[in-house]
Amino acid sequence: DVFVVPVDGTPEQLKSPRNLTAKNPAFDGSPKYSPDGKSIAFTANRQSDSEYSAYTVSDIHVVAASGGEPRNLTPGPGVGYGPSWSPDGSSIAFIGHDRADDWWGIWNHRIWVVPVTGGAPRMLTPDLDRTAEDVTIGDLHDVHGGGAPTWSRDGKTVTFTASDHGSTHLFTVPAAGSLPAGRRPCGVACHSVIDFAVGTTLNTVRSSARRRFAAAASKVPW
Repeated sequence: DVFVVPVDGTPEQLKSPRNLTAKNPAFDGSPKYSPDGKSIAFTANRQSDSEYSAYTVSDIHVVAASGGEPRNLTPGPGVGYGPSWSPDGSSIAFIGHDRADDWWGIWNHRIWVVPVTGGAPRMLTPDLDRTAEDVTIGDLHDVHGGGAPTWSRDGKTVTFTASDHGSTHLFTVPAAGSLPAGRRPCGVACHSVIDFAVGTTLNTVRSSARRRFAAAASKVPW
């Protein structure tokens, strides 16, 4: 379930977080507030056989921060996870695929964008023959999965990680999806994209061959 608790709440409030999805018990995760703080995006498997379909079903949902009925933005087949709000709050980027027959990642996971008001999700990386996750395995680190994609401050591009030839790099693609993804080298592995700093600097978490977790927040010129 998805819970909310006031940061500056009383001890009693902290002991009793408010459940936003109590009416719809499910495997919920990855909650993300919208830019205006009025909505929360999260992932959920609300199938009746959710324990059996945990690897094949995961949808992007949105619920009002004040509570209410969650809306499923990706009711089609496949999985969606790692929701990321656009700066203007109109769209959500996420990682996933539209295959109903996926078990343990046999299909590449793509970058998608879906309107918050509803509509068909749009794939941004149809021509990228890599899965949009950190799946680099080595002596110094294990698979880290897919960190949520990150929007640029102007909402024009989406940045994500993908493994290629033994390293995990940063990739960027126009939010309009009209051009193929461009790669930015990132040492051995960029595990996740934190945020765009002011100007043209991207904050990331990454490791190197010499140090397993070399930096908690490494800045990459963009």
